[in-house]
Amino acid sequence: MGKHYIIIVSLLTLTLGACNLDKVKDSQVQRLAAEKNVQGLVENYIKKPATFGTDQAAEALGNLGDKQAVEPLVTLLNTPVKSSASSAEIKTHAAAALALGKLKDTRAVKALVANVKHPNRAIATAAKTGLKDIAGANPKIINQLLVDFKKDDANAVAALGAIGKPALEPMLAALKEPDARMRTNAASVLYDIGDQKAIKPLTKNLTDLASSPMVGLALEKLNWQPVSEVDKVYFLIAKRKGDELRNNWEMTKSVLLKDLASNDPRTIDYALYSFIGIGGKDTTQTLVNVLKEQGNKNLALTYLNCGEPTLEKAAYDWAQSKGYKVIKTGRKEQTSVKWGSF
Repeated sequence: MGKHYIIIVSLLTLTLGACNLDKVKDSQVQRLAAEKNVQGLVENYIKKPATFGTDQAAEALGNLGDKQAVEPLVTLLNTPVKSSASSAEIKTHAAAALALGKLKDTRAVKALVANVKHPNRAIATAAKTGLKDIAGANPKIINQLLVDFKKDDANAVAALGAIGKPALEPMLAALKEPDARMRTNAASVLYDIGDQKAIKPLTKNLTDLASSPMVGLALEKLNWQPVSEVDKVYFLIAKRKGDELRNNWEMTKSVLLKDLASNDPRTIDYALYSFIGIGGKDTTQTLVNVLKEQGNKNLALTYLNCGEPTLEKAAYDWAQSKGYKVIKTGRKEQTSVKWGSF
């Protein structure tokens, strides 16, 4: 009978304990910080490519509170961080943003604002924290940010939201601005701030066609609840709760018909767009009558692009009667709202 041989291989598995580098301190950084050697930290770390210890050097500079560190840290923060950046680079940029906040120098505002919407969350969060710290000591930087806020700058909007309460009053005022983008951005900042003082001013913008969706989110975050049927309808429209609005159609229709009878053009536009978005039954003839009696080019375009046949035909007939030529294009109108889209 043949013999069978087997070879037994013994595998030795080694488990290596991971070293948590976040808890390891750079001895040279510690020594330079203890000596309050700002130039040493800047020259040996901040001005060189990020590596182990660079973020600790940035943190130390913030803790030392010496304004000599502001410009080197700003230069570092202004250096682009690529998607392939190392962990050391990311940690260093975040540490620089936090350090600039501790230094509370307004020279850092521009660099911090540029990073509040950084793709890397750690850097963006640190930039927001840094800005908030500076604004706490220098509230006038709000005026600097408002210039870009009025230009619909997304970074300025995010920065004001990060700063918090110092931006509250300017944003409450911005809710009344004629520019629709400013009103919407103001509601967005107030959402971020989350202050109860904003509730009453926000409710006044529930019927603002442009800003109402953002207003609804801000009020929801503030745990506001409508008391009257009118406010309930406005709140549901802001949140685009079409099913609830259609299920309570008589209440919804009653509120919006009163708005159609208003003398305020903004309120009338709000009611018209809401009726279309809800797609409520038995309202098409009312909307046709509004076009005939108070129609304008923008309203006709809204009807033409809403997807409801009766309104489309009425708008086409109105345009023809006014000498307009209707042309189909592939371009989507910014003001268009689809029938029943809420």
